[in-house]
Amino acid sequence: MLEDPLASGSLGAGLLLEPPVRAEFRPGGMRLAVEVVGPKPSTLDVLLSLLRSKGLVLHGRLRVTVPRPLGAGYGVSGAVTLASSLAIAAAAGASLETAARLAHAAEVVAGTGLGDVLAQYEGRMLEVRIVPGAPGVGRLLSLPVKASHVVTAVLRTEETRHVHARAAELIAMEGIKSFVKVLDAPGLETFLEEARRFSLAVGFVSHNVASALDRLVARGAAVGWYVKKGVLVVVPERGAHDDVAGELRVLGLRPRWISVERVASAPARVRPCGSPGATRATGAS
Repeated sequence: MLEDPLASGSLGAGLLLEPPVRAEFRPGGMRLAVEVVGPKPSTLDVLLSLLRSKGLVLHGRLRVTVPRPLGAGYGVSGAVTLASSLAIAAAAGASLETAARLAHAAEVVAGTGLGDVLAQYEGRMLEVRIVPGAPGVGRLLSLPVKASHVVTAVLRTEETRHVHARAAELIAMEGIKSFVKVLDAPGLETFLEEARRFSLAVGFVSHNVASALDRLVARGAAVGWYVKKGVLVVVPERGAHDDVAGELRVLGLRPRWISVERVASAPARVRPCGSPGATRATGAS
């Protein structure tokens, strides 16, 4: 028997980042038209199937704007799925928590994530997931951080299910070690220390790259860093994000994408827009 997708989930912690994924739904017409500006995750089709099974897909136009690469570690699939589900459900007059739960279920069924939707729906700044599961089932803590921006760089891309197939046991073992340390002393400093250790332990970053990044921290340019799957996240000292972005370009990392991101101060949001019945939802990654 398959495990209940709503009870499935992960424990962990991460920084929530903006700019968000934006999904806009405008009801009307005789069918559902979907336009994705940017990469389209496989979870979107799974979500639409789940929404249809609940009678929640309206005729209309869904437009999703995706500002980041897929498969790097930004949690893009979760953000796209959540924002789309919220926008459609809000237009249908359905519960937003129901929409968030269906987005989580789509991620679990597709094998693309276990904790992103809960973090994006309820979390802000530094989120720590303390009970696994979908929104309304799982629980998390949101911790304030002084950092307003981070610098990210995509080192590589790989589908989440392939990462887990390759190193699930190691990720689980090392993840529990770091998670316990973060729970013992919750805050940005402990999180960065343990996230760096975890990144090295599971092979997300090489020792050569880690040494170069550690030198950034040693000379006072950055507070800390970590790699989530294939995306490097550097927390710069206040006001130093542009300098750090420049430094990454000369470290020999050869990233595919470098950008400065805001630390999200609010969870997913829904509001009316434009024509009657139209809704727009946003979700940080």
